[in-house]
Amino acid sequence: MAEMSVEFIGLILSLAIVLSLLLMPITSSLAQKVGAIDIPKLRSVHTTPKPRMGGLAISLSFVIICLIFFPLNTFFIAFLTGLIAIVITGAVDDIMEISPSWKFLGQFISAILFVYLSDMHVEHIGNILSIGDIQLGKASMIFTIFLLVGIINALNFADGLDSLAGGISVIALAFLGYFAWSVNHDWLVIIAISLMGAIIGFLRHNSYPTRVFMGDSGSMMLGYVLGVMLVSLNHTAPQLPLSALAMVIALPLFDTLSVMAGRIFSRSNPFLSDRRHLHHRLIDIGLSHPAVVSVIYLAMFAFGLLAIMLQ
Repeated sequence: MAEMSVEFIGLILSLAIVLSLLLMPITSSLAQKVGAIDIPKLRSVHTTPKPRMGGLAISLSFVIICLIFFPLNTFFIAFLTGLIAIVITGAVDDIMEISPSWKFLGQFISAILFVYLSDMHVEHIGNILSIGDIQLGKASMIFTIFLLVGIINALNFADGLDSLAGGISVIALAFLGYFAWSVNHDWLVIIAISLMGAIIGFLRHNSYPTRVFMGDSGSMMLGYVLGVMLVSLNHTAPQLPLSALAMVIALPLFDTLSVMAGRIFSRSNPFLSDRRHLHHRLIDIGLSHPAVVSVIYLAMFAFGLLAIMLQ
């Protein structure tokens, strides 16, 4: 692996951006041919049908860059296997709109594949209750799988406005990449930079007003990668507390948990879409689409700074 210099990071970022830009028109055309079109619904902010599955361009760009610069080791094979499973699940949903139960099955399969093949899991969650470091013991693998599925869904639910899921993922990756760099985990830095570049290339087509959506093939993949980075950092760098790492993605996690709790309290299906999410509520009080995205970006950045303070 080349030395992790500024020039090397810039090369990875530039190649990922260019590759994503080149693949976007191809995947957009493919989405229209296979019927992966987002028709406006009651909860939708857009009013005209638009192609989805733009996440396929992000995923392909990301994987190609990783294959070029990443060593083919046990971790990468486990990471790539889970990634393929979650992208296939998302792409099928983009085309056929499968039920939440089938989506959950795909999410659990991808999480189980990564945890089983990599043997990486969260073994302790820190001193969050002021009673000492909480060790998970035999429950660590189950906890890690559910944590990954939770993060996948958090990013999936966050994909409700133009450039929202992509933008908050770039911010989260920047902070997680910083944590990886601080403990000399170059392979995680490569993952962060590669995906940031792939997302930036996609955002050229997804900024308000959008021309194409990332779809579940993108949003669930983003959640998977963020979850893997969090688990990998916690597993290999015990000096990084889980509370600090989780703070980076606290906003979408809290939003997801609060929305699902509200649905359960109102005796509705916790997995069916509605307009309870933070971005919907901000629009409903009168903020413009770009203003809502900017507010959430700033909040994500603030949570990232808080994560560094917790570290």
